[in-house]
Amino acid sequence: SSTLSGNQRNEEWTTLTEVCCYFANNKSSVVLGGQTCLPGALASVLSTSSEKETIRKCLLEGILCSAAAYGLADSVSTKDRFKNRWLDVGQVFGGYRSAALLLDALESAGEEHFPLLSRWHLAGKPLLKGFHSLAQSKANVDGSFSQLVVAVIRMLKGVRLSELNSQGATSKSTIITSGPASRGGRSRSYSFGKNEGVKYLSPYPRDMSDSIVSILNETTDSPLHKEIMISLYEIILSSASWRQEIFSRLDSATRQKIALGVLSAASGVLMNNADVILSSLPLEACDVAKLLVSKRMTEDELSKVTFVSDYIITNSSSLASDPAIDGLFGSIFKQLASLPKAREYDESVGFARQALLSALLELINNVLEKGDRHLELDREKKFDSWMNSLVDVLVGNGNSDYHLVSPRLKRTIFYILASFCDRFPAAVVPKLIPIIIGVMPPLSTSVARSDGLAACLELAIPVYFKHSAKADLSPSDLFNGFIDHVSRYDTYSRVLLYQNFVGGLTKVIQDKNDMISPVGAFVAAVLAREMSSAPGDDPPTSDLPELSTRILSETGIQTRISAIWTIQCYAKDILFSVLQEENVKTGNLLYSVEDLSRIVCGPNSDATEESQKLCQVFIVAICDAVANAELRNVVKQSEGSSFETVLRMWQDLLLIQSTCNSHLGGFKSHEKHSFLESIVEVSGQALDWIQGYLPSHIFLAFVTSLMQDGETEELRSRAVQLIADRAASLDPRKPEAILFADMIPPLMELIKTTSSDASRLLKHSVFAAVETIGRSICLSSTTSREVSHNVDAFSDVVSFIASTIEKESNMIAGSFADITSSSRQLVGTGALCASTAIKICGPRAIPALTKLFKSLFEFLELANTFIKMTSRRDDNEVDWKEVNQARLMQLSFLRTFKALVEKLPLFLKPFLAQLLKVVSQIPETLRLESDNHSSLVETEMGQLQRAMTSYIPARHLVPAASESISLISDYSSILFTLKILTESVKASKTPEIV
Repeated sequence: SSTLSGNQRNEEWTTLTEVCCYFANNKSSVVLGGQTCLPGALASVLSTSSEKETIRKCLLEGILCSAAAYGLADSVSTKDRFKNRWLDVGQVFGGYRSAALLLDALESAGEEHFPLLSRWHLAGKPLLKGFHSLAQSKANVDGSFSQLVVAVIRMLKGVRLSELNSQGATSKSTIITSGPASRGGRSRSYSFGKNEGVKYLSPYPRDMSDSIVSILNETTDSPLHKEIMISLYEIILSSASWRQEIFSRLDSATRQKIALGVLSAASGVLMNNADVILSSLPLEACDVAKLLVSKRMTEDELSKVTFVSDYIITNSSSLASDPAIDGLFGSIFKQLASLPKAREYDESVGFARQALLSALLELINNVLEKGDRHLELDREKKFDSWMNSLVDVLVGNGNSDYHLVSPRLKRTIFYILASFCDRFPAAVVPKLIPIIIGVMPPLSTSVARSDGLAACLELAIPVYFKHSAKADLSPSDLFNGFIDHVSRYDTYSRVLLYQNFVGGLTKVIQDKNDMISPVGAFVAAVLAREMSSAPGDDPPTSDLPELSTRILSETGIQTRISAIWTIQCYAKDILFSVLQEENVKTGNLLYSVEDLSRIVCGPNSDATEESQKLCQVFIVAICDAVANAELRNVVKQSEGSSFETVLRMWQDLLLIQSTCNSHLGGFKSHEKHSFLESIVEVSGQALDWIQGYLPSHIFLAFVTSLMQDGETEELRSRAVQLIADRAASLDPRKPEAILFADMIPPLMELIKTTSSDASRLLKHSVFAAVETIGRSICLSSTTSREVSHNVDAFSDVVSFIASTIEKESNMIAGSFADITSSSRQLVGTGALCASTAIKICGPRAIPALTKLFKSLFEFLELANTFIKMTSRRDDNEVDWKEVNQARLMQLSFLRTFKALVEKLPLFLKPFLAQLLKVVSQIPETLRLESDNHSSLVETEMGQLQRAMTSYIPARHLVPAASESISLISDYSSILFTLKILTESVKASKTPEIV
């Protein structure tokens, strides 16, 4: 104290005697407390002294002197104290130590006694400036100097502590716990509670922020600068409270400078945790946008781009809510556009591009998730060019040296476009078509299977389908563009590319109620396009069905079935268009008949003939598909959407076949007739396959529904015919046979309420089906229950047939030629069905005999007369179609008569004379040489003759034969009756004749 006061040049230092006196008076406390008593002692001195400012200033100046190694004769007002020091940097150990301890003590004494700004301006700032001047020194930094650096840097945190409490500490709670350490002994852990006395400088001084920027921008590579940087990162930048309370309130320019310094450190690997700190900085969107501005694409700049991209990914949620988000998007796209120009760093450019695109994807997803309605990027003048830049990354810009794009990069871009489509479909969706086409392999290369290409299509195609309508586009626009492009490849490559495209279509999410398959629409368009190149024989038209099979070979069975059914819908539309039939269209087909015709022939061609060929191709492809064993397994499971689709397919095939059948013979054109015949043949094959797969109960349930609710009379009749076809091939011993026998009542009920002329076709089909079921199944019944059920069912059949034939006979207005063809067919089929029904029900048919015989006799006489008259004409004048119908009527009637004779011989007495009369006329009709059915009728006549002589008693037959002979005016017709009479007498016993 006396020394200080004796120096006239340092009179200001005399004020420190108060501090010295305090320590002298409290020597014991100072000795016991050591350095921990300094904060309390200094606070006590200033609280009682009238020279607070002077003491504070002298203490802070003393810290500078201690750190700079000044003597008493030096001026304390020297601006650059470190230039006049008399000891080297590594030799002021005690000075650094004492300055560090004193700075800590002043901080702990509290803001009231030693304000932070005073400490900073009088000691911290000058010391930091002195550190910069010493930065050129290569001397190592010892522990004491390191403590001083920490003490100075800590001021930059901007923390102001409250005054000390009664125990000499600031208002901060600390909990110390102890327990056994993992390696023995005891260990302590410290838990700091909330410090209610901590406040932050507001506003933050400019010179403090400038000092941080200066430290970050310092390029000197020295131990001292590294120590300062480490302290800055660990104490300031790593502090979450500083980032929140100080950094976030700085002006934008300062934030950007600090962030740029941290970014430089991260990209240059100067600090181990610089990247973590960068990601933790609360930057605004405009700050991040500035960080992306790079004029030169060096390795270092590309590294910075990567770190900024990582920042965007980490903080995308907060950035998405920033009003300046549009500017950040613009900076990202601008940076993306500049990357391809840097050719000398291809690997680094690719890495930076991937990072930027990942950041863009994360950012747009968060923006959309938050539902930010203020995002209007599509109104930006450069938005279209931004989208084009993404397209260029994927498909190239025409330069041969364009870098190869990794599959990961492609996927990222597709995800970005998908996200943009959600918000800006009108602007983005049109870009998807050139992108999808652009990712195809070059024509000059050999196409191979590529998981990368498949993945890209699986991402892009569903997005296009989801948003195309909002962009005023349709799936057909995509299909046509893709198919036109792929058509230039060779056949093998086309198939692979089509398969990849179909793989993308399978990812399209469809409405559960929409059964129209986009895969089927695509394959239909492919077949149409391939057919347009068929004249060049690559591939020939005959190979097109096989092409569709190959395209669908990689898909699941459910997808394949839906696709085939969709192709069938197109076939049906084309067929009905060619036939000019009304058609109830199924679902929302992506192509019209006109669209497919234009694909095949162009816009101005007559596509009728080509449409027929395309329809044939579709039908053949369907037939090939239903022959697949996997489809058989689906049908056998009898459940699920695929099974329902197969049933719909079956129904439409029935409609197609019945429609073609109804038009056969209606066209004079040989080509159109051949076309219809081929459709009938191929569709029949497909129907046989499907019908063969179906279990009987499912088959009958579906056919029953179809025959009751079918769209047309032809379709319902065809459904009934299917029952007959299935019953004819069924083993009557199998359990499901009874199911077909149970179909008799529903079949009869179907026609009992129908009486119009248009119903003759349906009645004809029902009679044929009932006859087949009876002959194939019911005649073989053995159990009493089955027999009883059959007798009841078929007795009703006989009664209804008798009434039906009677109604047809009442409409006869003249000769056989005047009877309509449908009436002839109905009567003939009815008689044939009656023959089987009588064999089953026996005596239960007696009530219908009178009605039945009367009508049959009338029709048979007309048929006999017609054939006799025809036999007198030349063969070229004969209408053989009518002759055949008359002959078939004779044949069916003879079988009915035979059944009656065999089952009801004792009840035929009233009808025998008339029966012998009309039957005796038949032999005269068997003289036509070109008649193919004559032999059958002759055989049936012989069987009837033997039956009559075997089953009918002579006492009934002989009188009837005699009466019949008397009724016949033409004696050439009595031969048949005489034969029966002779055989009956020979076979009878004498008492019977007498």
